[in-house]
Amino acid sequence: MQLARSETQEQISFIKRAELILTPDFKNFLWGSAAGVRTSPRQAVTAKRMGSRKGIPDVTLMLPRGNFHGLCIEMKRLYPHKGSVKPEQRLMIAELNAEGYSAHIAYGADEAFDILTNYLALDN
Repeated sequence: MQLARSETQEQISFIKRAELILTPDFKNFLWGSAAGVRTSPRQAVTAKRMGSRKGIPDVTLMLPRGNFHGLCIEMKRLYPHKGSVKPEQRLMIAELNAEGYSAHIAYGADEAFDILTNYLALDN
């Protein structure tokens, strides 16, 4: 049986694995959002003023592949149950796909890694 892991732990695991396969030049094009990190009300207001938006995916790879401008992944935990997707997250994923990004919801680090490797395999 799989041990329970938080969405944060899944994202950290994914980023570690992704950085192992990305060349040094491409590592700079991969970043994660800290939107899921708990903040004080004051910090949340500051983050919003700085441009933080609801629904923005957790991980972004700004590296074009195939017909896509970049890859966006909304991370969700897999165990003990799948994490829920908020309506604004579903909407953002749909909008990003409509604008030419490859945007996905991944349940766990393994699924996110599969999405990344498939994306990287696309012709450039």
